[in-house]
Amino acid sequence: MGLVNSLELRFRWLSIPGFIRAVSIIHLFVFALLVLKPELHNLLAFHWGRIQAGEYWRIVSFYALPPVLPTGGIYPYLGMGLAVYVAFLVADLLEHSWGSFRTSVFCYGTIGCQILTLLAICAFVHPISAAWGSTMFYQAVFFAFATIFPHYEFRLMFALPLKAYIIAIGIALFGVAGMLGDPLHLLYALGSLFPYSFWAGPIIIGYINNRATTQVRRAKFNSKVASTTRQCFHTCKSCGATEHSHPERDFRVTPDDYELCFSCLDEDP
Repeated sequence: MGLVNSLELRFRWLSIPGFIRAVSIIHLFVFALLVLKPELHNLLAFHWGRIQAGEYWRIVSFYALPPVLPTGGIYPYLGMGLAVYVAFLVADLLEHSWGSFRTSVFCYGTIGCQILTLLAICAFVHPISAAWGSTMFYQAVFFAFATIFPHYEFRLMFALPLKAYIIAIGIALFGVAGMLGDPLHLLYALGSLFPYSFWAGPIIIGYINNRATTQVRRAKFNSKVASTTRQCFHTCKSCGATEHSHPERDFRVTPDDYELCFSCLDEDP
């Protein structure tokens, strides 16, 4: 934490309040432009061959493409509206928790790792597309939000409550399942999520270890409590022995309607 505070003092100029909101507004603006001029997509999209031919703006311009494209019908508009709404909500809560500097640095790291991973794969392995570049950005931001606020509830279809960590796990599982047959895009996704993994990995491991330790301690405690509070069917009136403390003894009820163990019966005159 001291290192982060020191970096914040030195590089305060990197902090952009409302960075995630600004990215969402850019995506909303480009979405509107794509409705009017669909050919704009070809100008902004990542294309390795054209980048090599000198169209270097494509290295970053693909990030301006929104996570939802206006392909027709009302669903893309609803999807874009939902994406912007959730992004605004997540942005406010993240900045409240992290502050604008940490939030900005996390976003810079995510964007930088995504671009570098994409260029490395295209240059040294095989060219791939990045049609869902902004989608990875939103996923990384949401994963960070779900790690900090795992029990925050969203209302699916305005009715079904779902906690943030459940949604994040679902997104991750569906994402991995969709890329199992495409290892290069899976590598691209892992590279894009490196800043999140670097930050959240120790937190998640610590949570798992703490949960396991807590469960072991709880089991020992419950076992101890159960052993000291469980009911006894037989209790010797003379020595207090029970079937739990002395399981080898037998008990008998006396004519006076109280119990004695065999050991006390033998001593009874």
